[in-house]
Amino acid sequence: MVLYSIVKAEQFLNTKDDRQRGIGKNPFGNYKDLTPTTRQNHKGALPGDYELFKFDIYSSAALNKRVGSAVFSCYYGFELVALCKASYELNDGTLVGAGLVDFSTTNFAIAITGGTGKYDRVRGDLRSAAAERHAQRIVFALD
Repeated sequence: MVLYSIVKAEQFLNTKDDRQRGIGKNPFGNYKDLTPTTRQNHKGALPGDYELFKFDIYSSAALNKRVGSAVFSCYYGFELVALCKASYELNDGTLVGAGLVDFSTTNFAIAITGGTGKYDRVRGDLRSAAAERHAQRIVFALD
């Protein structure tokens, strides 16, 4: 199954204020951190940041027939890699999955771990790659 997605909404939560609580006091032992960690020339999310995406899903690259929506919730780790949970609500059921997404690239793959409706008890994966008109081409390989 091949579908196309376009970002409809995005919300980013920067947890920088929470990082400050660890300076000088570490709750995991008696280690004392006297200076904050710094990183030169860093752009983008840092570990602990969170991002939520909402997508419209289309049946073709023409983006003229909407067949559902999707939501990704992503928790960032290091080097712009995030653990993302995904839910695709399509006309004939829902697919859910999770995986690591490297936001420094335009391609990613995640595992499909289940679904409802037509997709009840399915497993597989999806692979996403950049397409024209700011879309993503999503290829589902389902068992």
